[in-house]
Amino acid sequence: MKTRILLSTIQYMAKRMSSGLLNGSIIVVACLLLSGVMISIGEAATTTAGTPQAAADLIYTPRFLPNVLLGAKGPADMVFLVYQYLMGLVGVVAVGVIMYGGILRTMSADPGKIKASNDYIKNALKGIVLLFGAQVLFNTINPNIVDVERIQNALQPKVKINATPYIPVGMELPGDSTSTPVVVGDGAYAGRPLADTPVSHIRSRLESIGGIAMLKECVPGGGTVGCISFQGVKQITLDGIVSMADAGVPINITSVTEAHDPGTPHAEGYKWDMRVSPGVEIAFVNNPQRFERIATRSDSYATFRDKVTGVTCSSEKPPAAPHWDCSTR
Repeated sequence: MKTRILLSTIQYMAKRMSSGLLNGSIIVVACLLLSGVMISIGEAATTTAGTPQAAADLIYTPRFLPNVLLGAKGPADMVFLVYQYLMGLVGVVAVGVIMYGGILRTMSADPGKIKASNDYIKNALKGIVLLFGAQVLFNTINPNIVDVERIQNALQPKVKINATPYIPVGMELPGDSTSTPVVVGDGAYAGRPLADTPVSHIRSRLESIGGIAMLKECVPGGGTVGCISFQGVKQITLDGIVSMADAGVPINITSVTEAHDPGTPHAEGYKWDMRVSPGVEIAFVNNPQRFERIATRSDSYATFRDKVTGVTCSSEKPPAAPHWDCSTR
């Protein structure tokens, strides 16, 4: 009898010890996993987000960004930094569930709770296995899918975006300026903005610049078909025309202030129209450092903006006669 009791006691203690060793092993493994995840996140925060790039290397100036995004060079970096931290968060949650299951198993003698703790641990481990399994699967199918650096390089702008200050070319400029005061009056009008000179002088100065063509001048009080008028044009409009021509855009002016209702931007001298030609859109598209596509209108036509002068040009087609409508405001 005593021998049977002693054997039962030894079996019970052995069972408890094996259970304790199992639970202890689970807790140790969970702690190691948690430590590894936290170290990885800490290193990422230090190397990627915690030490922002020098201002000269940034594509743009970061303002009011969370610390996790301060290392981003552009929108693509923001997406991948958020992705990396979400991956870390998934790992932390999985480790937390494993720890909770281990503690629940250790502290409880209820078979139901022990079963539940086993389920917690199994599901968390399955999640981790699936997470890394997906990485291995994608890498096996096509390594480019998980090549984060390659994707980032493909999505990042190839050149730094620098805001260029607008210098009105019709104003007097310092001698060391790189802009050419091509629209300043000469001869009897020397020193005067071109917009303040007679229309005939405006036309002759614009025609002397390469890349600018225009219809004939309308006769005052006469018809406006097949002709244009520079009467009342603003200096900022002339500056925009000249600057765009200097950038390689072939300009053929088809309308300025004539035949427009009073109070409209055209009538007030802030807009001009130019003829549609393949060279215009090619010049816009092939010079992204100077021109940017800022919108696609409801009629599916493009709008481009000159980054230097701020002039916007929209492609207008039927029912209107096809032309580029350019505005300085």
